[in-house]
Amino acid sequence: MTDSSNPWEAAANATEAAFSTDLYGQIGLDIWFCVLQKGIGKVPFDPQIHPMAQRRTAIDLNITELSGNNYPRSFIAEIGTDGWLKVVLPSLKALGVTDLQTINNAWIHTEMVGYAEYTNKDGEKRTKTAPKILAIYPNRAACESAAQAAAGTTTGPDWLVDQPAGGSVATEPPTNTSDVERQVAVAFLPGVLKPALNGYGFDAAKVAEAIKTNPILARYFTPASPEVAQAMDALLKEPAF
Repeated sequence: MTDSSNPWEAAANATEAAFSTDLYGQIGLDIWFCVLQKGIGKVPFDPQIHPMAQRRTAIDLNITELSGNNYPRSFIAEIGTDGWLKVVLPSLKALGVTDLQTINNAWIHTEMVGYAEYTNKDGEKRTKTAPKILAIYPNRAACESAAQAAAGTTTGPDWLVDQPAGGSVATEPPTNTSDVERQVAVAFLPGVLKPALNGYGFDAAKVAEAIKTNPILARYFTPASPEVAQAMDALLKEPAF
């Protein structure tokens, strides 16, 4: 891409911009049942009209980068060669996500990875990409801090701070990426540990396995960690219904 203050000159000397694969921003999900109709595409599933065997799950996903750029993707959940089963869902499961509604509108770090090739209408080969979710943050500030740390800066570009109505810049001290990730891991502990709870208490073997098989949790906790004990205690105090 040409570096020029003159847009006419920049257009005359333009080269293809590099695609950004590493993104920090917010994820949005719209999930609905559909039927795939030849020549039309996806139409809403109607149980009064369509056989249940034809029902599919449509996933409309969008990543809004901190800079404001949007990266929309659409998938069919049941198609094994599509990006949902090949890329997105495995990355969410690796982070311990079991309820997709909990990550709708969440702040994330993601990498757009290729999973298939296709040929466009001009006969050019292109690569289909899908977001591999690498981390989930509790809020925008934590996401911004992680982006700043990854960029090796304490201030970051202009879009990494919120501009309040008064015109002054509101900034927060940068947070170490590992500290942010640990906070996220603590937030995910209850969801990951809940399947190990039975009518008699917690199955110690299942607790250990749940932590061991989750790469984020295993990085910071063991079954003996105080945070694990606190999460289990909170789960035991939850109402049964």
